Amino acid sequence: MVFSTFVIFTTILVAFPGTASLRFDLRTFPSKAVFQDAMDDEDISVHLDEPKEAVVAHCLLRVEGMTCQSCVHTIEQTLGTKPGVQTVQIHLEEKEAKVVYDSSTTNPDEICSAIEEMGFDAAVKEEKTVLLHVAGMTCNSCVENIQNVVSQKAGVERVQVDLKQNEAFIAYQPSTNTQTIIDYINEMGFEASLKETPRSQGQKGK
Repeated sequence: MVFSTFVIFTTILVAFPGTASLRFDLRTFPSKAVFQDAMDDEDISVHLDEPKEAVVAHCLLRVEGMTCQSCVHTIEQTLGTKPGVQTVQIHLEEKEAKVVYDSSTTNPDEICSAIEEMGFDAAVKEEKTVLLHVAGMTCNSCVENIQNVVSQKAGVERVQVDLKQNEAFIAYQPSTNTQTIIDYINEMGFEASLKETPRSQGQKGK
């Protein structure tokens, strides 16, 4: 049987009686009219898949095991070829991966699995934040000491200390808690407590 050719840009699902369906994704295929007649003669049903609309989403991942820029390039290049992954940004020092993906095609768990197949450890990063008042700081050495020590503690993501305001802004994972972080700072000889919202001028305490 001879078919003429026309161009299509979708997936064709052909179901043969008594067999599994066959799916074709071709740039060229026989003339639609001739093809349909052939399908009717053979009692074959043809279904055109509806195109899926891309749903853009973002996820922030914690990636352990990276040691150099070669690791970064490996993850970015390999992950970028996965279906549904649109962009990948790896930050070596922060041990983070920022991924933009099509949620109708993939999801954070599948992205993590792809990273783990490369020999790294990956998990979805969930952060909480807290603002603390820190008493007892006298110089930038105190600031650096708190930032360096606390940032190394398990579950702590980022530490930003403001000497003038006597404040410490801390981002952490749900695996730890505010009181534990306060204890870390107090053990260093400072006095940390939850930062209260300043009273407006003229407001009197009870």
